Amino acid sequence: MEHLSEAARKLTALLACKSDTPVEHSFTEYELALIWLRLRQQGLDNWLFPSSDICSYEKFKECALSPSVWCYAGFSHETGEPCALALLDGFQGKTARLHYTFFRNEEALRDKEKYARAFFDLLFENKTLDALLLGTPKPFRHSNSFARSLGAVYLGDVPSLVGVKNWKTGELSYPLTSFYTLVSPHYNQPIRM
Repeated sequence: MEHLSEAARKLTALLACKSDTPVEHSFTEYELALIWLRLRQQGLDNWLFPSSDICSYEKFKECALSPSVWCYAGFSHETGEPCALALLDGFQGKTARLHYTFFRNEEALRDKEKYARAFFDLLFENKTLDALLLGTPKPFRHSNSFARSLGAVYLGDVPSLVGVKNWKTGELSYPLTSFYTLVSPHYNQPIRM
């Protein structure tokens, strides 16, 4: 662990971390299958991929390992169960869209804010990214509240952007989507001349 940065040490003390990014490919087939299984069992796939065609393990694996997606997952040191999953895509300059979920287990629900803060420290430490764009359906009060508790700044609402599937009926609706930005503490605004 000597070669790890301070932010990486902090995050890996909390979770056993795996990723698929341009510089690291550490997922095993078992870990990806376990993540997909838990997403399906807990109904989180409906929220994380509400209107997409990611409806099978093969599609999830293709997404997670795509060169245009950075995929991160954290597993419990004690149980090996997945606790958190983050997917970054839509890269524009030094900004990316963040899609995330926490799994429904005691550890993840208890420590999700610690996980998120340590993860953001890791993402921003090397200055590859300056900002993250988070979008969540406006009716998802818990997601909106969580974004604000992490210091994300509310940007506004966009109609009909993200479809939300009713888990009982399968019907798709399009509520307002609330957008937030989380800016790196290392970001230095360019000087205007």
